[in-house]
Amino acid sequence: ANEAGLAFYDRLVDGMLERGLDPWCTLYHWDLPQALQEQGGWVSRDTVGAFLDYTELVTRRLGDRVKHWITHNEPWCSCIMGYWEGVHAPGGTRLADAIQAC
Repeated sequence: ANEAGLAFYDRLVDGMLERGLDPWCTLYHWDLPQALQEQGGWVSRDTVGAFLDYTELVTRRLGDRVKHWITHNEPWCSCIMGYWEGVHAPGGTRLADAIQAC
């Protein structure tokens, strides 16, 4: 975990709440770490486990102040366009991988 990154989001959420804004957090928005991509990306069960760990860390850190969570931004785009059509990262073109990634 990157403590400086977590501290940034602590300040951001606190600033939003101070201004009367209701924060909504998206946990995944096209930002899969390269190390996970090199191990298979969303096709790999290890990535799913890492995402679970990440989700637990972030929700424990911000969950006392953030009530609205979105797991994946545009999952269809990540899955179909990234693992089958190959027009988005990671550029895959196998239907079997798209099905597994979804």
